[in-house]
Amino acid sequence: MANPKLLDTYRKCYSDFEQFYRNDGLALSKSMLLNCAIDGLWMAKSIGVQSHSKEEINQLLEEIIRSSSEK
Repeated sequence: MANPKLLDTYRKCYSDFEQFYRNDGLALSKSMLLNCAIDGLWMAKSIGVQSHSKEEINQLLEEIIRSSSEK
C-alpha cells in the first residue's frame, strides 16, 4: 500500500506545479503535454525501466525546454 503521507506531499507539489503552469502563459494543452513527458521520464527512471541512453534523455530534455519557451 502506498504511503499516505508521501502521497499527500506529492499531491501538494503536483497541485502547486499545475497552478504554476496554468498561469505561465503557455497554452494549457502544451503545458499538460510537457508535464506528461517529464512525469513519464521520472516514472520510468523511478521503477527501473528506463531504456534510453543519457544522451537520448538529454536530447529529449533539451526539446522539452525549447518547447516550453515557444508560447
